[in-house]
Amino acid sequence: IHAIVIGDGLHDAKMVDKKLWRTILSIWLCNDKVDERIEKYSSAFDVMITHDEGFENMIEKIWL
Repeated sequence: IHAIVIGDGLHDAKMVDKKLWRTILSIWLCNDKVDERIEKYSSAFDVMITHDEGFENMIEKIWL
């Protein structure tokens, strides 16, 4: 069983119980204060989408 979590806050990265899912992909969406948040958020999320990059870029990042 797999899950994709998309959020804009640190608490969103923990929306699902890791014990119930085999694979969890977490995606962080952020448009403001990126520079001051990126270090903390990059350790909580697998993929980061910033500055309104759009879902096309998100899909590219997931497949890398």
